[in-house]
Amino acid sequence: MTTDAEGKFEFKNLFPEQEYCVYTVVGEGDRSDSDQILITQKFVTPPDGKTLHIGDLTTVDPVSLSGRLVSGQLQTFDDLNLSLKRHPAWDLIEVPVASDGTFHITGLPPEVYEIQVATKAFDLDADKIDTLLWTEKSIKRLVEKSIDDFVLPIRVIEHESRDTKQNGTQLLTGRVTLMGGKGASGIIVSANDGNSTKTSTTDDGHFSFEIPTATDWIKLYRPDPDGMTFWYLGRFEPTFGNNDVNIQLGPETRYEPDSLSVQSQSKTDEP
Repeated sequence: MTTDAEGKFEFKNLFPEQEYCVYTVVGEGDRSDSDQILITQKFVTPPDGKTLHIGDLTTVDPVSLSGRLVSGQLQTFDDLNLSLKRHPAWDLIEVPVASDGTFHITGLPPEVYEIQVATKAFDLDADKIDTLLWTEKSIKRLVEKSIDDFVLPIRVIEHESRDTKQNGTQLLTGRVTLMGGKGASGIIVSANDGNSTKTSTTDDGHFSFEIPTATDWIKLYRPDPDGMTFWYLGRFEPTFGNNDVNIQLGPETRYEPDSLSVQSQSKTDEP
């Protein structure tokens, strides 16, 4: 939908009581021409026959992301892209990587992005990244202002079986903290798929449990108060012999766009 001369817009024929989002389209020819941009926001449509007024949507200055890929195994990068995903817009943003590993993209809304290496040949180098990974190929990052020195270590995928690790278990201890150093309590810390070995952090964020030495990943989850819903926070790769880790949860692990709900609006009875 394109706004009129007064900045107004209207979506028709939406399903009642469903969650939608409004956002600025990010794509070639759009983001570079816009001085202002919208942040993604969710809203829930009212019951059938009602109109939801979601109020004024304030535009913001777009941000840019620049940086480089680094690898101890490669000197040049050919035919490589990064993809930037954002929830709940789910639009596809592709960023070409130059042969020297550098990349640059402008016109982004200041939001949380899943930055992914869009190739089957490389994974992120977990040993050289000091924050949680989202997948083997992606990391989540809150880009709230322009960044011009974003470094992303990658490594060539080695098709080796992780079963060569010795059998047995090792003690893994550590602490999960929020920004500022406060302990994050009640976080589920699990080995691999989380169906067997797992624990939860104490009031001050500490955890301790035995994990199989063949563990590929340690995954972190945040349970809702009802204990039935779990929010995935990220993962890290354990290093055999290092049984004391410290994980700081960045703003991207807690960031959720505001929901514009019918309950918070007063004008919901117009046809």
